[in-house]
Amino acid sequence: YREMADLWPFNPKGQLVLIAIVATEKALKNIDSICAVPGLSGIMFGAKHAWAALGRTGKCDLEDPLLVDFRDRVLAACKKNGIAAGTSLSGKPPKGVGAGGVVEVPFLQRRVDEGFRLFLSQGGGRPKI
Repeated sequence: YREMADLWPFNPKGQLVLIAIVATEKALKNIDSICAVPGLSGIMFGAKHAWAALGRTGKCDLEDPLLVDFRDRVLAACKKNGIAAGTSLSGKPPKGVGAGGVVEVPFLQRRVDEGFRLFLSQGGGRPKI
């Protein structure tokens, strides 16, 4: 029990995970040191919160250059430190990536191909297979 009740990857046999959410410019400035915290299993990139923290209003544009840079820097820091990178998959995908309250497989696959390994599905946003 003591081996399993520990944080992975801090303990390779651990079965608990510690996930931080990064969604502010201050967190982004410190992303390398955040990702290097012993016992941290992964980082969730909070796109909608980052959108607001960057001073953007209106519908979140996942292809906005500042948001893309934010996401890419979080992903790179996670990869560098050997922890999982995560992002959300909304039940109402961004314009052009699907409709009907489901996450389209190409959108999910794009994030997987980029290197994301943790996904938070919101509402009815299960992948449509």
